[in-house]
Amino acid sequence: MKEERREEERKEFDISRYKPYRDYRGLTKFKSLKEKKMSWPKIERKSILNGQYIIRPIWEYEIDEIVSVYREGYPELYGNTEMEVVLYPDSLLEYLHGKNGFMQENRLMIVIEKVEEKRLVGAVIIKIDPGNMSAFWEHGVIHPKYRGNKIFKELLTYCDKLTENTGAEYVSATAITSHSASQKLLEELGWKTRGILPGAVAIWNHDDKYFRIPIIYFDKCYNGGEELTPQDMELTPKIEAISSCLELK
Repeated sequence: MKEERREEERKEFDISRYKPYRDYRGLTKFKSLKEKKMSWPKIERKSILNGQYIIRPIWEYEIDEIVSVYREGYPELYGNTEMEVVLYPDSLLEYLHGKNGFMQENRLMIVIEKVEEKRLVGAVIIKIDPGNMSAFWEHGVIHPKYRGNKIFKELLTYCDKLTENTGAEYVSATAITSHSASQKLLEELGWKTRGILPGAVAIWNHDDKYFRIPIIYFDKCYNGGEELTPQDMELTPKIEAISSCLELK
């Protein structure tokens, strides 16, 4: 009932009565709000590394198994209220469920399966935001036993194409400063480094102790998203100097 009420209120809302803080006409390309179309494409399984592994969406019955992979491969998330969702079966299942069922909304988990062992060894979650025509990657993991086999590169390459095919104009992700391999992979896929956020994330390390680790913010434009981004920005001198290093102009 509440959702129906919100939808009715949206239909009655007349945005033409209002003015933006700044008029950007003549400063960038525009698209109609009616052109916003974003959805999951048909997702195909992909065999990689001579058939040793398969990249595919997770099945609901595999939640317990992938949680074990996260506990082995990314235990640092323990104790972080938002991020530790992948460390508990019930919370991860709820996270991936929408009103229409398992992974039928805006979150999708892509996994890597070791074919011979019939075992999940890695994963990434992709979230899409149709209203913003954007996507976000999170919780990338590879089981420690299977690192160094180039499967994470294959996984990110697969996710990169999948994300583009959703219609997204913009995608972002973060990488921790203790793992340069993921940073390098994103760079190779054409992602841009946009900044380092010191102390952004609280992560577990040993016993009952945590610390705050810096993260690196990456992004990439698809489907003409860069053409919709104005180059005219009001910046302080210090931020202007930083922008030149970050390839913002």
